[in-house]
Amino acid sequence: MTEDRWFEFLARADNLLDSALTIAMLQNHGVDKNGDLKRLNELPEGTPSLFDSFEYEENSKWEKHSGMDRYKGKVENETDESFNDFRGRVARMSSKTKGTAATSDIVTSQMEMGWRFMLQYRSWAPNIAFERFGKLRQDRVMDHWDQGTWRSLWSNIGPKKEFDSFDQALAIEIGFTEILMSYGADLLKVGVDVGTFGMLGKYALKEGTARAEFEAHVLDHKGDESYNWTAEQKEAEYAKFLEMKRGNIKAHIAELRAAFLLFMLLRMAGGDWDDDGKKDIRQNFAGRKLDNVLNRVYRETAIFIDLTELTGPRSSGLPILTLGSQIIRWSSNTLDEIGDFFFGEDKGGDRVEKLHYFWQFLPPAGGVAKFAEIDDQYKYSK
Repeated sequence: MTEDRWFEFLARADNLLDSALTIAMLQNHGVDKNGDLKRLNELPEGTPSLFDSFEYEENSKWEKHSGMDRYKGKVENETDESFNDFRGRVARMSSKTKGTAATSDIVTSQMEMGWRFMLQYRSWAPNIAFERFGKLRQDRVMDHWDQGTWRSLWSNIGPKKEFDSFDQALAIEIGFTEILMSYGADLLKVGVDVGTFGMLGKYALKEGTARAEFEAHVLDHKGDESYNWTAEQKEAEYAKFLEMKRGNIKAHIAELRAAFLLFMLLRMAGGDWDDDGKKDIRQNFAGRKLDNVLNRVYRETAIFIDLTELTGPRSSGLPILTLGSQIIRWSSNTLDEIGDFFFGEDKGGDRVEKLHYFWQFLPPAGGVAKFAEIDDQYKYSK
């Protein structure tokens, strides 16, 4: 048994997501005649993807629980370098999607005790935040440009100007009224794309603004050998830069759309349509479980959009403080139950059933108790 098996359902969900990512990247990559890993759009038309050129055979020595791979696979023209490059890209995309880092990666937030206290059970947060707010950079693993999705969208909002040079972009003066109108128009377009699932495609990348950002980044890295491009190479890099910006803008709009739809769904499902003073969805077992799942999905989706999900009462907070709070509640409940036993029921202020807080000290038992609703108090927890 490996350490991830203690959380079997989470491990299976992670493996499913990693499998989907791997297959998608197999279909989007190939190897050239020299055995170098390339994206399909960088290879001659008709080049088969890794997925299409993959060949495998069953390992005759494989046995159950033997620790050996059941299948042996190979790709035409593949080299050890291209194989390792592909593994690195899959790992990078997994980290960008889930926030989890490989055990070989050094994460600064995990090297200081204060951050480890803050991020326990949230070790995914730094990578997920970096994916949204990270600065413009060249990703050497992915061989592409990268930037936080939120930065890509919000840096594209504002006055649209076409400039002949970067100096002109810095020197030009724009009226305050025009700036406000431009911001308002852009935000309206973003709202339209969020509400219409992008079918109208109102919000688009402003290439003049993008060119100025690209030139500024190159200027900041003057003297860096990795930026010593020919004119042709520079235009090729700029094309990849535009591809990244467009993808990031679409990604952030999709994130806003998902959070908005989940928010509306929760508000509609949490309504009291029969006017009896109770939420309709929480009046039966199946409805309560569905409401709990929807709230958890919203919490994970909107953690950076709706800050109450990060800092509010439904957030887990510091684990050490949560443990202390549980000990206090358990002690108070125990004293109250002892008093109830000798002097009568519900004489104190704590009306929670006995052993309610005890189960929370045992993670598996606590989850089972909450799902099975072994006392009425669990019917009101989300």
